[in-house]
Amino acid sequence: MQIDSAAIDAWVRKLKDVMYDADDVMDLCMMEGGRLLEAPQIKALDDRLKKMAEDNSIIYISTLQRTIQEPQIYETVSRYDLSHHENSERGKNHEVQIHPPGGEDGWRLLRGIVFEAGEEAEIAGLADVGTRIVEMCDGLPLAIKAMGGVLIPKERTKAEWENVLRSDAWSMNHTDEELPRALFLSYEDLPPHLKQCFLYCSLYPEKSDLYYQEIVRLWVAEGLILKQGDRLVEDSDEEYYRELVGRSLLQVNPSYADHSYFSMHDLYRTLGANLMQEEGVSIVHGGTFTTNTNTKIRRLSVSKMGRRLELPDEVMRHKCLRTLILADSCNTQTIEENLLRSLPHLRVLDLTDTSIEGIPDFIGDLLRSLPMAVTRLHNLRCLHMEHTPLTHIPKGIGKLDKVNNLQGFVVGHEVPTKPEQGCALEELRALCKLSRLSISSLERAVSGAPVLAEKPFLKELTLGWTPPVGGEDEDEDDGDADDGEDREDEEDNGDNTRVEGARWSEEQIQGAKKICNELSPPSSLRDLALEQFPGRHFPSWLMSTSLGELFPNLLYLELSDFPSCMELPPLGTLPKLKFLSIRGAKALKTIGPEFVGHSSPAFPKLETLQFIDMPKWEERSLEAGNGTQLKLLPSLKDCLLKDCPKLKALPRGLSYATNLKMLSLRQTYELREITNLPLADKLEVSNNMMLSRISDLSAVKYLKVYYDCPSLEKVENLHSLRHLFVKSPPTMAHLPPWLSGLIDGRRSAPAARWSFSKFELQCNLVLLKSCLRGHQNWHILQRIPNVKIQTFSGNEYIRYVKDTDMYDTNVLQS
Repeated sequence: MQIDSAAIDAWVRKLKDVMYDADDVMDLCMMEGGRLLEAPQIKALDDRLKKMAEDNSIIYISTLQRTIQEPQIYETVSRYDLSHHENSERGKNHEVQIHPPGGEDGWRLLRGIVFEAGEEAEIAGLADVGTRIVEMCDGLPLAIKAMGGVLIPKERTKAEWENVLRSDAWSMNHTDEELPRALFLSYEDLPPHLKQCFLYCSLYPEKSDLYYQEIVRLWVAEGLILKQGDRLVEDSDEEYYRELVGRSLLQVNPSYADHSYFSMHDLYRTLGANLMQEEGVSIVHGGTFTTNTNTKIRRLSVSKMGRRLELPDEVMRHKCLRTLILADSCNTQTIEENLLRSLPHLRVLDLTDTSIEGIPDFIGDLLRSLPMAVTRLHNLRCLHMEHTPLTHIPKGIGKLDKVNNLQGFVVGHEVPTKPEQGCALEELRALCKLSRLSISSLERAVSGAPVLAEKPFLKELTLGWTPPVGGEDEDEDDGDADDGEDREDEEDNGDNTRVEGARWSEEQIQGAKKICNELSPPSSLRDLALEQFPGRHFPSWLMSTSLGELFPNLLYLELSDFPSCMELPPLGTLPKLKFLSIRGAKALKTIGPEFVGHSSPAFPKLETLQFIDMPKWEERSLEAGNGTQLKLLPSLKDCLLKDCPKLKALPRGLSYATNLKMLSLRQTYELREITNLPLADKLEVSNNMMLSRISDLSAVKYLKVYYDCPSLEKVENLHSLRHLFVKSPPTMAHLPPWLSGLIDGRRSAPAARWSFSKFELQCNLVLLKSCLRGHQNWHILQRIPNVKIQTFSGNEYIRYVKDTDMYDTNVLQS
């Protein structure tokens, strides 16, 4: 018995239309109440269902149940995935072409993804079937990683892995035969609730580096996150994201410790586009767009849009669009009001990184009349207003009791005489479901307590102040020499409340202290940021000696631009802190034992530590006081010190960081030496004018030296160094003087310890020419196994491999 696959496609399409219509009607009912039960929309839906039942041209459900009798065919249709329209040819035999992937290399990659240390017995028992799975991947690393994602959640048994090999997905008729079969199998293996989330990500263009929280909010808005009991759907969205990452379907940006930015491989994006077909389309504005007459596009991504937002006629005619994304459209400035009015079912409008100058009046009216229209926003869960020119928010936010993500809440009104037109901080008290909150312009607040009380779901919080604008020019010379001296003494006393030519008033400073002390966040907090805090002391809840007990779940902390605080909180007592960034500490001279605290180990989970823009920091202790021996920074992996011009030596506490892998030092002009650190992987130094010595870093494998380090004379005892990269100053005409000594020292080591294998140099053309074979510096470079030199533009180069005597350059001998 054969089933007309075109008829199945039609049935699926009709069923989806009904499901979408029903979803829209339910939304209306929730917003407007029972009075809509007799509305035309309900009648239209009922008529449509009746029409489907009477329509003999499609296969409706009862017909399917009567027609499908044979078990094999029933299994085929029951597994037909409603998330896409594949015309599967199940009865056709496919001859599988096996292409050797490189044997052991592919199996090594797969087992490295699936297994952990100590599972050697399981690895040996599954080596045969694992190698066959690798062979099915045609030697493509991306396909092998995809299979790793499929196998990780499965039982480590031969039978379970054999089931993967026997999966029908290997032989399904794909819409794009160029795509590796393993990618389709990795999609098919997803639970249904993850498939739509994966497809959604493919709407964004190639090489997009996306912030995961922005994407998961769109998943929530589209109703793609399943509600689980009493949990907020926002508590599940991150789990969805982590699972897609764990299955290698999304690629995280390793530059971010929390894996918060990701991209999608081009092949996965192509797969997603093929699977969505009519559900979602990505187009380039002005390009060819063709579709059949029955297509109802519900998700559309448009890139390279022009000055005015325009959509294809097919989209406007059907009025079914629920998601509209403008990508790579920085020139788009205008949205016509009629365009958005013609899209009644639109749920998501993403205008990120466009140049939109204004929104249509009917949307603006909604915001301006928020108190009157609040019942129409009954289901609003996310309101994101950051990075907008809003000077105030109308009153009524407190009535949006389902909002759990509120970004860019502006306190009060910019005109002090119009406080009644702005939204007071107290309105946040009623929003008990908040999980993410950012507040700005806190200097306008009159009272803070107890706004953040009874916020059991709050995970992310940003507290921000807006620096004063205008006022007396800080650098203006009025001819009074004493004034300059007074100003210097004032700064030495920590009073740096002058910002960009203006000064915080004493009233504002005291107000900031009062308000911030009252804003005591709940213990559920995982991510905290304080920005532009003008007070002389951090709030009492942050300075508490019981800080670790107050915030047992805090993972990420950023303190940025605090001009007057001269003492840091006891952050070493936070038990789960993973990321700490301290930036713009203008008055801070010392980081003493109070920062470390008295817990042991101090900073037990901290992995990333950053000190940036600290112009007065001189004292380098960063360790416990009174001779106390504490275990310090046991988990630290990455450390960045940048723009700390008075720091003459590295903090002593870094010598305790036994797992340190990456150290970056930029614009630490007074730093003299880098020695005796347990640094295991990579060292970067940039513009360190007084740095004279790098030595006794026995585990460092990669050294980068950027620009001006003119005092550097010795680089020695780097026994594990493999790769050296130097970017010379633009006018430098000679090799670094320490390079020859480094090579001599490495050559004198036993052959078994000779690890230095690669040298890269970016320089001007004069220096490059001195490195040509037979020229001034060739006797130094010819001793290095692998050399790559190029000019800053990359147009001229030298390449040399010692073992094969390969020498290549595009620069003529002179």
